[in-house]
Amino acid sequence: MRQLHLHVVSQDFDSTHLKNKKQWNSFNTAFFRDSMDAVEEVTSDGKAKLKDDDRLLSMELRCHRCRSTHPNIPRLKSHITNCRAPPAPKWLSCSRTKQCKH
Repeated sequence: MRQLHLHVVSQDFDSTHLKNKKQWNSFNTAFFRDSMDAVEEVTSDGKAKLKDDDRLLSMELRCHRCRSTHPNIPRLKSHITNCRAPPAPKWLSCSRTKQCKH
């Protein structure tokens, strides 16, 4: 039996542990799955589907707020410190859960 691995992630992304492109992209691309999507797949198919991780994890670095591109992690983190764009809509959506009170 394979285990389901779940992360709950703060949206500030201000962590010393996010050190490289693969780590950043694991939380800021479609590689990071919505938990409700995984639950639906497990319920209907008996398992959650895996994404094309190599392509997703090697994508360019983008700010999670304004989606601007950056050449490396230090520049991206410097940008994030000053970025004032509102959070991306996907992080604010409650459309998948029937329990959302927002």
